[in-house]
Amino acid sequence: MQKKTLDTIVESGNSFIVQVKENQPNLCKEIRKVEHKFNYKDTHIINKNENAVKNTWQIYQYPFKSELEKWKSINTLLVVHKTIIGKERLVHYKRYYFSDNQICKAEDFNHAIRNHWGIENYAHRPKDICFNQDENQINIHNKAVNVAVFNTL
Repeated sequence: MQKKTLDTIVESGNSFIVQVKENQPNLCKEIRKVEHKFNYKDTHIINKNENAVKNTWQIYQYPFKSELEKWKSINTLLVVHKTIIGKERLVHYKRYYFSDNQICKAEDFNHAIRNHWGIENYAHRPKDICFNQDENQINIHNKAVNVAVFNTL
């Protein structure tokens, strides 16, 4: 997550939702404090049953102000829990997201995040699996672009 990119988004009058990963240890530490210390502002839950598998998405929205100067544009913490209950399987995921948006409700954030993952799962994941695109070591620009276009087709 690049501070400069987030600043550019905000300065242009737009909003962002960004997933937080473990490579930001100080930010992750702040998140855990907020999640356990404060009550959430809003929540939204979706239950979906398909092919004997129950999926539940819970999103919790917290007001958030980072103490780190680097992340001053962040105003909202989103904690997304996904639970999958299948025939001999129980899986639980927990993901963290940030946004500068203070107006949207948890349901709106949930919709935006799930739409993004729809793109990721249906467009990018097949390329990663079928063509092992994440391991691609092509460093010649034209060749990399050509391979990406070919894989998309």
